[in-house]
Amino acid sequence: IYNEERITFGEIMINLGCFFKIKFFSSYQGKDELGNKYYTSKFKNSEGKNSRFVVYNGYEDASKISPLWHSWIHYITDEIPNLDKSYSWV
Repeated sequence: IYNEERITFGEIMINLGCFFKIKFFSSYQGKDELGNKYYTSKFKNSEGKNSRFVVYNGYEDASKISPLWHSWIHYITDEIPNLDKSYSWV
């Protein structure tokens, strides 16, 4: 049985759009222990804040964001998590 996964034109365009957004309109902020990469937009959104987003390592699942990065991505803190820093609750 021959099973070929085909990538549609729409999927290619979405991937290209993400590539250009990251390359030209975003700033890299860091990487967590799972390999997820975090970025901020170079432009302010309607609330006057830079948008924050994550590029998942592997499949997309919001539960793959560590608690420290979760607080950053939801604007609870502006401090970018440092993996080398030890916390009393970890």
